Amino acid sequence: PKIGFALGFGALLGDSVKSFFKRRMGIAPGKPWYIIDQLDYVIGAIIIASPIHFIGFSNIIYITSISIFLTIIANQIGYALGIRKVKW
Repeated sequence: PKIGFALGFGALLGDSVKSFFKRRMGIAPGKPWYIIDQLDYVIGAIIIASPIHFIGFSNIIYITSISIFLTIIANQIGYALGIRKVKW
């Protein structure tokens, strides 16, 4: 239960922190910030979950690599199906 909460909270926190910095940099809502848009939730989840469960360096590399790829694919499918308004 703790790890699930940590992963979920970390993902939301990572997205919120990214949005904060996006606005400070003058990037409008809905506009892309490539790579960061695909990694914000993963980085947040890993940081918050790390004190609860050890995540080795090789696992971090694997998780971030797969997350970038799957996020891009899922966003493209959502856009093609009309579920998403933007491709990213």
